[in-house]
Amino acid sequence: NDLSTSRRSMPFAYMVSAGNQSVLSIEDYVDFFSQKEEVKAIGLHIEGLQDIEKFQKGCLKALERNVPIVAIKTGSSEIGNSLVSSHTGSLSGGDEIYNSLFEHLGIVRVSNPHEFLETLKFLCISGSVVGNKVAAFTCSGGGATMLADYAEKIDLKFNQPSNKVSNVLEKLLPLTATVSNPLDYTTPIWGQPEKTGPVFNTFFHDKYDAAILVQDYLPPNINELNKFYLYDAKAFIKEAKLKNLPTIICSTVPENNDPDISNFFVSQGVTPMQGLEEALNAINRSYKFYQRHQDFSLGKAKVKKLMWSRRAQEYEQKINSGDLIAIAEVVRDLHRNDDQREQSYSERQLYEAALERLTREVAAVDDGDEVSAAKKVDDVLVSRAA
Repeated sequence: NDLSTSRRSMPFAYMVSAGNQSVLSIEDYVDFFSQKEEVKAIGLHIEGLQDIEKFQKGCLKALERNVPIVAIKTGSSEIGNSLVSSHTGSLSGGDEIYNSLFEHLGIVRVSNPHEFLETLKFLCISGSVVGNKVAAFTCSGGGATMLADYAEKIDLKFNQPSNKVSNVLEKLLPLTATVSNPLDYTTPIWGQPEKTGPVFNTFFHDKYDAAILVQDYLPPNINELNKFYLYDAKAFIKEAKLKNLPTIICSTVPENNDPDISNFFVSQGVTPMQGLEEALNAINRSYKFYQRHQDFSLGKAKVKKLMWSRRAQEYEQKINSGDLIAIAEVVRDLHRNDDQREQSYSERQLYEAALERLTREVAAVDDGDEVSAAKKVDDVLVSRAA
C-alpha cells in the first residue's frame, strides 16, 4: 500500500497485500500473475517462503514468458528473522541460500523500496536491455562525470563515438563542448531542438543498447523553464525511437521531476527515472535478466532438440520394423489436422515415410490397391480427429 502512493509514475496493474499468507501465499500469487498477459514484471517483498518448490515453478513460468521478477528480501538479520517468524510464520533462511535461489530463477534482488520501484518501472516500460553499451546525454559536465564514474563500477560501457561520428558532432556542437560519451552538449544549444535533435541523431549512428538523457525539472510553481527541457526531451525521444532503444529520461536528484511531464514520458514508452545510480542500476539489472532468460531459453531448446532426436530414432525403428501396429502408431503421433501446428521438416519426412509404408501394408492385408488403402487410412485419421 505504501508503494502505491509513491509519486514515481509507476504503471501498476495489480497490488496485493499477502498478509500472514494463511490462505494464499506468495507462491500462489507468483504462479497466477506470471500467466497474466498484461503483467510485464512482478515485484515481491519477501520475508520468507513456505513452499520453495511451488515458488520455483511459478518463477520459472515467469522466466519462460520473459516476465522479470524484482524482489526485496527482508529478515536477513537476527532480529529481522525473529520478526518474520512472529509475523508470517514463514522460514526466513540465510541470505546466501536466497541469493543462490534468486540467481537460479533469474530474480532481480534489490535492497530498498526506491530501487525496487525504479527497477520495476524500467522493466515495465522499457523492457529488456540486450547489451551493456549505453549512450548518455547531459547539459552539465558534473552529471556526465557522475554517470561515467558509477557505470564503471557496475560494468556498463559508455563506448566513445567513432571517428566518423565524432567528426560530424564537432561541427554540430558549440566550441565549448567536448565530444565524448556521456556527452555534455552544453547550454548554448540547450532547449533548441533544431540543434540538439541533429546531435542525438548523429550520436545514434553508432550502436548502443540503451539511452539516457539527464534532466532535472523545476517544481510546477516555478516551471517556466521546463518547456526548454521538454524541447530537448522530445527531440531525444524521437531519435531514440528510430533506433528502438530502451530510453530513460533521468533526474540527478530524485525529487527533481514534474509528475505531468513524467506521465507524458510514460505515454511515449520512455521511462522517467529518479536518480542517476537508480537509472544505471536498472539498465544493468535488465541486461542481466535478459542474459538469464536467453540461457534458460537456450537450455530448453537444447532439451527439446535432444528429446526429438531420441523420438525420431524410435520412429525410424518402428517404420523399419514392418510391424503394422508400430507403423500405425508413428502415423497417429505425427498426423496433424488443419487447426494444429505445422509439422517440422523432419516430422514431415518421417510421417510421409510411415504413411507410405502403412498404406502398402494395408493394401497387402486387404489384397487391394494402394489408392483404396490410402483412402481407408485417411478416413480413419479424419474420423479420429473428429
